[in-house]
Amino acid sequence: MKGEPLSSGLISISGIANTIDATLLVDAKRIAKLSSETPQKLTVLTITLDTNILWELWHRRNEVEAIEKLMELNRIGVVELGITARVHEDIPSDPASTRLRAEFESGLSELPSVTRLGYWVLGRDRLGADGFDARFKEATAKAAGRLPKGKRGGPPDWRDWDHLHGHYLEGRDYFVTLDQGILVIAQELRTWFGIEVRRPAEIIELIGTHSLE
Repeated sequence: MKGEPLSSGLISISGIANTIDATLLVDAKRIAKLSSETPQKLTVLTITLDTNILWELWHRRNEVEAIEKLMELNRIGVVELGITARVHEDIPSDPASTRLRAEFESGLSELPSVTRLGYWVLGRDRLGADGFDARFKEATAKAAGRLPKGKRGGPPDWRDWDHLHGHYLEGRDYFVTLDQGILVIAQELRTWFGIEVRRPAEIIELIGTHSLE
């Protein structure tokens, strides 16, 4: 359920190491063993990535170690990572679009986007939720008032809002971003829609505080 905190039955890893190493492989074996013994207790955390997470990973910038850990946790089935199809408007051409296809082939899920005139793909996108877009102007105004002047970036644009909207429609657990324009309105997104926004490092810390049941 979107907006809910981690449940006691969540698969997670306690004491995640600072680098991706044998620790994750050992835990992967433990997860597989538990899955065969008590599948009813296992719940995979669903995480939606913002496009900027891929840029940070590819260019080896902010919180890259945490992002790499998330990718590894996705590979071994502890979390399920996805990104909405609006990513194709964020990354429309090569060489970046080729890297995006490689991420999908490596296990990143492509999620439906919200239906938008001029960008609607039949059989993929979903009709929007009542009232979601009505908050867009309010959200951008609040973000603009909170962002430091002169810093790179700005309030959410229509593509950012569509990523959040698609995440909401899919009922996923966490939206992970490093976009300050979204992070500064995290409280509003939680209050209005039950969307839980986190940075990559916060998600890794959150997973690490819960032990396997």
